[in-house]
Amino acid sequence: WMNAGGRLMVMIDPPTQYPNLQAFLEEFGCTLGNDIVLDPGKGFQHNPLFPQIADFSPSSPITSGYNVEVFFQLARSVASVPKPRTGVAVEVIARTLKEAWALKGVDKGIPGGQISYDPKRDTPGPIGVGLTSVIKAAANPSPSPSTAPSASASASPSPSPDGRLVVYGCSSF
Repeated sequence: WMNAGGRLMVMIDPPTQYPNLQAFLEEFGCTLGNDIVLDPGKGFQHNPLFPQIADFSPSSPITSGYNVEVFFQLARSVASVPKPRTGVAVEVIARTLKEAWALKGVDKGIPGGQISYDPKRDTPGPIGVGLTSVIKAAANPSPSPSTAPSASASASPSPSPDGRLVVYGCSSF
């Protein structure tokens, strides 16, 4: 569907794990972190579970010109796979500030009590929380040789619209 120009937005909170969804997103260049993004210094009302998002891609039509800081409530990281497949262009479009980090290994839920950064376990900021993939569509197929040429058939094939996937590591922002 997205290979043929379809559009899809996925917004998924931590610590939810859906292996089939993860495999599907990886096909289009996105990986979901098994983590929770924390921002103890800039979180909304000093709550580290509400990280400040202030770095937006100026080249994406989704975030171009966006210069307002927002807060995500309970977010996970999103990132590009190391080598997206041919025809898929991936870009992280929203990031935290460098003071934030991703607390890894939260598949059993959000830890209680004092939370601190562990360089052996966690990922330092800035952390990507929004990503877009553009899926280049193939040109429409040419008519079969047995088909009589017509005015529209003699024109060069026109490309299909590109597909687009947008993924956010938070469903409420």
